[in-house]
Amino acid sequence: KPSLDAISIERLLPHRPPMLALDRLAEWSSDHSVATLTLRDGAPCFEAGRFRAIWCLELMAQAVGADVAYRAVVAEQPREAAGYVVGVEGLELLDAVALAPGDRLCIESRLEIEIPPAAELSARVLTAGGTPVASARLRMLVGGASPQPTASDAPRLEGFQGCTFNRDESSSQMRIRIGAGHPYLDGHFPGMPLLPAVGQLRLVEHAAEMALGRPCELAAVERARFLEPIVPGDSLELSLDLEQAPAIGWAFRRGGRPIAKGSGRLTSDRSEVRAG
Repeated sequence: KPSLDAISIERLLPHRPPMLALDRLAEWSSDHSVATLTLRDGAPCFEAGRFRAIWCLELMAQAVGADVAYRAVVAEQPREAAGYVVGVEGLELLDAVALAPGDRLCIESRLEIEIPPAAELSARVLTAGGTPVASARLRMLVGGASPQPTASDAPRLEGFQGCTFNRDESSSQMRIRIGAGHPYLDGHFPGMPLLPAVGQLRLVEHAAEMALGRPCELAAVERARFLEPIVPGDSLELSLDLEQAPAIGWAFRRGGRPIAKGSGRLTSDRSEVRAG
């Protein structure tokens, strides 16, 4: 099989800076791989100088994508399209350490099920010292026809991360306009802008903060499904179920049609995550 040292991460992933987080695929076998990275100052995973725990999902998604891509290289198969996340289960954001620029991380992934064009892999994020930071099971769609973006009229930037939020104050229903300047679009699938799964979950976190009137973030995602791509210019409806908060459920719809949904648990204090 080709040497890992001879294959750059740019060959394995379509991402480019600033969204490209991985440095290299360091180890690979038929059912297990290890990717490494150094957190960079100014990367989109940092907001107001603080690492957003939900970004561990993107790190795992890139590691799993690199694993699947190298698998195709070993098998001498053409890569028809990059892999993208269509489902997440059991995402636990332990946040056992305060991650900062310069920290080195390892992402381990293990192939669980492969039925082309789909694959399911488990993954976890560890510090260089082996402390667990996050874990999840990811479902990927690999190869075949790629999701195609719709035309965008490049809406002006406003609201949160280039998106406009309009909320009915009496409910947990809101409309979101996806701005072309969303920071997670820069370098993610260049030439085919798609809002990554982590971007969708950041919108959920922000919407929950608006509805509850206090800072909060996801501590865990029990299950999430990403049924259709979200692209710049999209006008979406987001419904939140917060009746049993800190438990949360959510659903994105486009024209009344479900395109993403999930459930999880919120926290207002990251120390609660480690203790709980």
